[in-house]
Order: sequence, then structure tokens, then C-alpha cells
Amino acid sequence: MKRYLQYLLEGGEQRVDYLLAYQVMEAEDRNYGGIAMRERAYPQAKSTIYRITPAICCYVNPASRFYKDSEVYDRIILALKYIRSKQRESGCFDLENCNFDSAPDTAFCVKRLLPLYRIVERYPAPNVEVIKEMLQEICKRALEGIADGGFHTPNHRWAIASILADGSNLFNLPIHMEKANEYLREGIDCNEYGEYSERSAITYNAVNNAAMITLFEATGEEKYLEYVRRNLTMMLTYFEDDGSIFSENSTRQDKGAKAFPRDYFYQYLYVAARDSDPMYGRAAKRIIDDNRRMNLRKAPDCLHYVMLDDPMQQYTFDGSGFLDSYERYYQSSGVMRFKSGKVSYSIVEDSAKSLFFNTGSLGFFLRGSIGYFEKRHILFSDLTAVEGGYRTTFHGDGWYYLPFEQVDEEIVDFFAIDNTMRKKIIKNTVDIDIEVLHKDGGFDLVFTSRGIDEVSVFLEWVIPADCEVENDAFYCISQPGGALLVRDGYVEVRSGMDRFSIGPMGVSKYIVKGNYGSEPASESGFTLATVMTTPFKKVFSVRSR
Repeated sequence: MKRYLQYLLEGGEQRVDYLLAYQVMEAEDRNYGGIAMRERAYPQAKSTIYRITPAICCYVNPASRFYKDSEVYDRIILALKYIRSKQRESGCFDLENCNFDSAPDTAFCVKRLLPLYRIVERYPAPNVEVIKEMLQEICKRALEGIADGGFHTPNHRWAIASILADGSNLFNLPIHMEKANEYLREGIDCNEYGEYSERSAITYNAVNNAAMITLFEATGEEKYLEYVRRNLTMMLTYFEDDGSIFSENSTRQDKGAKAFPRDYFYQYLYVAARDSDPMYGRAAKRIIDDNRRMNLRKAPDCLHYVMLDDPMQQYTFDGSGFLDSYERYYQSSGVMRFKSGKVSYSIVEDSAKSLFFNTGSLGFFLRGSIGYFEKRHILFSDLTAVEGGYRTTFHGDGWYYLPFEQVDEEIVDFFAIDNTMRKKIIKNTVDIDIEVLHKDGGFDLVFTSRGIDEVSVFLEWVIPADCEVENDAFYCISQPGGALLVRDGYVEVRSGMDRFSIGPMGVSKYIVKGNYGSEPASESGFTLATVMTTPFKKVFSVRSR
């Protein structure tokens, strides 16, 4: 057996160990037979389905230590009875923390059950016909509920459509394909770069890719696999040097989170096994190598997909790695990504956290606050490419309302009227040109102001906790929620083998936080602060060391 297949199997076996340890076995318990995703959580239908997936795979896999294991079989049957008991009259399941009688969450459940049905069809083992019958009963009821339901978010549409299409083929139920086509006629929300509308690099890009692969297999239409290729190619420019995912432009709950692309492993492998470009295979190998090297929980939970796919099982890797360098400005997503060697940085348009830097596994984000009339943050908008980098301009008007020229009745409640209809007088303006210029090992950040004087910009360079921080005048260990105004010189930040410097720093006024209405200071990171007051032209050099 190939090493990666053995690794996936070992991960499946570890998950079976978890099932045997934590499945609810007290018959009087309302969750008898269920399994939670984590030790201190509570069981649900979805968590139980996800936990029995590797159990069924290992039970029928001759290479597994749980092959034909009678206790595992009994636990699977018990879990299936629990899952069946959690189906509502409609056939749907609940996601008990928010969505009840939910078609999309049922689709995510059936996303696991349909491959399991095929697994027990393909791999003989004692009593698998009983498992198959129970899976069929649960799936057919669930498909009816999915077809009669609706959705909340963009990705829900493709979960529903892909499962209805797959279930239609598997159980010869053409009516479900008709319903799938009602969703598919809206068109897939994947732009020319490969970005889905939720821009969720950690979570929902992978969820959408999974649905597109299912649609490709269910319909045979190559266009669905092309969306996957496009997204996986784009995602190569969202991986940092340490293998983590840049997520600061997400519109969903994974915004700003740090995670590794474990869920993308089988997707890169799937495309690699069908295409001649070794780029996808090298990415899959890098993901699995990182997972093993850093012990990132268990192996990817995709054994059920690989056991059903001969091309993936037969694929031979040719190297391991992501892209060494790239520069991409994804204009419609408002993100610029640049990488050269171990150094990468990102500009995120229209975000208070506007600039991010990484060298290895160490980095910072930059937030610029300004107290100028209604403006609170320096936003990077409408980037323009210039020689060696990018340019943007922040603009603010110093305005005041004027009295209405005509008043029909006295204003008793000021806030009950539409004050935007008032004329304004603009007394002054401020413009700040900002350039980010590529340099070896980092970049230069240039601020140049125009307009009224005495306007201050408070810059927060937010670094992780537990780093060494030093310049000619001080040395400290960064603490969560801490802050330091740096009056002069360059600052070096170190963590393990990774280090970078920022400077020259400076403080024109003693400002220690953004004006009211600004985003609060970081509670988890440590803020190195500088202050500039108009007029200014200031160049900060950021370099990996």
C-alpha cells in the first residue's frame, strides 16, 4: 500500500478508536448510539454520520485492523439506528445549534452517506447488506426532505444540488435531478480567478469544490471540474510559507483564522489524478507532508473518497510543494497577494486591517487609525499598479452641516429626520498617498500627506504574543493585549528561526489608541505603535532577517 494510503487508513482507525471510546452506550440516554465530534460536545445526527464514515471504511477494508470486526459492526448498526431516529417527518435532520428541519444541513449529512452506500456495494464484508439497507432507507427519506427544502447561504445551493444529482443517479430517482437543475440554472458563483462569492479560503471554498466534484461525477459535465481547477490554482496563492491559509478577506466565520489546507488534500489529489499538470500533485503531497510533520490532528478525513476512486489510489506523486513566488491582484475580491521565497504580504482593500506580512510562520498586520471628522481608519481602496508595487490614496473631507433652507415644521427629534439631505460646507481636506513597493526580503511602505495640517495617523503594527522585540533602546517579550509606542529607530521581532524588522519608527504625538468608533486594540496580539502628524512623508522598511 502506498504510504499516503496507509496514512489515511491510520487516520481512519484513530477515528474508529474515538467512536469506540465516546459513542453513547447508555440505553436510557436520549442520544443512545450517537457520537459527538469532540469529547465535551453533544451528539447530533451530523456528528454521528461523520464519525461512522471511517468506521464503515475500516470495517470493509482488508488492510485495516478493524476489518470484519464484530464490535465495530455492532457500533455502526447502533449509530445508524440513532441517525434514523433523528430524521424528522420531512426526512431532514437538524443542526441543533441553529438550523432545524434543515435541507442544507441534511445535504451535508447525505454527502457522507451516499459514498458509504457505494463503499458497502464495492467492498464485501459480513452483514454489509444490513448496513446497505439502512443507508438506503435514510438516504431516500433525506433526499425527499432536501428536495422540498430551501437554503440560507450561497454554498448551500451547491450542497443541495450536488446531493440531489448524485442521489438521483444512485437510486434512479429522476425527479431529484429536476430539482437539482432548478438550483443549477442560477449559474455557479465562481469568478474568473476561481473565487467563490463567500471568499472563504479555509472553509467554504473547499465545501464548494467538493460539491463541484460531485456534480462533475453525477452529470459528466467537465465545466464543474473546471471550477475546481480554477479555485485550486487560485488557492496556491493563498498559502503562506509555513503552509497555512491566508483568510483575511473571507466574508464568513473563518475570517482571520489560522488553519492548514487539510480539507483540500483529496481535491488536489483528485484533479492531479486526472490532469497532466504536476502542480496539483505537488500541492497534495505538500499538504499531506505538512500534516504528518506538524502532527496536525489526524490524517485528512477522506478515506471514503479515495477507496471509491481508482485514479486517486493509483496516482504517484512527483515532488512536494506550493508556489515559491507569485504576485496576484484579485481586483473583484479586493486582495493583493505577493510571495517571494519565505516572505509574503497581502493588501486587503476596504478593511481596517489593511496590510499583512509573513516570513515563515511569523508576521504582523497593520491597522491605521485617523481622527478626522467621520473617518476612523485608513482604508486601502482601488489599488493601482505602479512600477515595483501598488498605490492607493485615502481621501477625507472636513465637512459641516448647514441649516435647512426651508423648514415646514419644527424639528422635535433631530435623529428622526434625514439629515443627509442637508447641504454641507467643506472647510478642509486631507489626502494620504500610500505606496507598497516590493523590495528584496520585504517591502517599503510610503505615506505622503496633502491638505490640512495637525491631523494624526496612529499606526498599529500588531505582532503575535511571546516574540522577542528589540531595538537600540529596549528589549521585551510581547504580551497578549500589550502595546508599546516606539519613538525612534528600527524594531526587530524574533520567534524561533523567523525574524523581521520595521523602521524607522517615530512618534509625533502621544496617541495610544484609535479615536472613538475605531476598532479596539488587539487582545491577543502585541501592538507596536507609531504616530504621524500631517504634513508628513514617511517611509517604513519592512524586511525579513
